[in-house]
Amino acid sequence: MGQMFIITIVLTVLVAVLSGCATASMQPEAIAPEPTPPVLQIAPTVTEPAAKIAAKAVDAEGILNGRIDNNSVEIEINPEDTLAFRVTDVLDQLEGIKDGDLVRFSYESNEDGQLNITKIEKVK
Repeated sequence: MGQMFIITIVLTVLVAVLSGCATASMQPEAIAPEPTPPVLQIAPTVTEPAAKIAAKAVDAEGILNGRIDNNSVEIEINPEDTLAFRVTDVLDQLEGIKDGDLVRFSYESNEDGQLNITKIEKVK
């Protein structure tokens, strides 16, 4: 009876040890959440002009950066001054002018202070 008792205790301890190992390995590993990319704060391209911009100009030149919306474009007058201009009245004149083209244009300010292009053409 003594041997039977020892075998029972050994088997009980063995089952306890093996079952402890099995539950530890069967637990799912904690999945680390993927880091959230930082949110970039992009400053608006059109800022206060570095130089005093006239309320009206004839034959000004600059680089057309592209359209802002259906009625506005952005033109870089010089490296410090990139401005928005309304083009509602000259949409037909924009045909054939691409982003990055050097343009010659005339503009005037309206009662709301918006700069409206009155003539625009690509510089050849």
